[in-house]
Amino acid sequence: MKLDDHASYPVVALIILCGVGLGIFGTLSKKGADELKANSQTIEARITTSEIREKNGKKSHSVKYAFAVAEGQPEVTRGDFLGRKDLWSTLAESEYQSAVSSGKLKVRYAKTNPANNMPESESGESSAALFWGLGGVFLVIGIIGLVRRVRLGTETA
Repeated sequence: MKLDDHASYPVVALIILCGVGLGIFGTLSKKGADELKANSQTIEARITTSEIREKNGKKSHSVKYAFAVAEGQPEVTRGDFLGRKDLWSTLAESEYQSAVSSGKLKVRYAKTNPANNMPESESGESSAALFWGLGGVFLVIGIIGLVRRVRLGTETA
């Protein structure tokens, strides 16, 4: 039994759609990172939750924060390009200790979209390359599967 025997058209289409989806995620991630780099402002956010997680002997120091762009405005939390809100931010231990003891953290946000924000200490590098790379792999696998499926169909006909 060969792998081609199981690569039906719906499976190949699903693999190709996954590649396209990952490419879209990459583009949205890049857009958010570029917006933050080009048009950001710094503000002090209020620490709402903090925790230290330990896994395999390594500690990670994480916080959640909120801030209001202006007095009377609703508070904004860390979000991402998928629309998720109130996400954790991992900090270096010294920055974590300082933030937790003071209850504040310096945060950069895009002036036109305050939901696009991150701690000032983060580099702001986008995960676009990862999404694009994975999407490309899925597309190549899907296209190879499609070509093989078409050849398999013409050989048996």
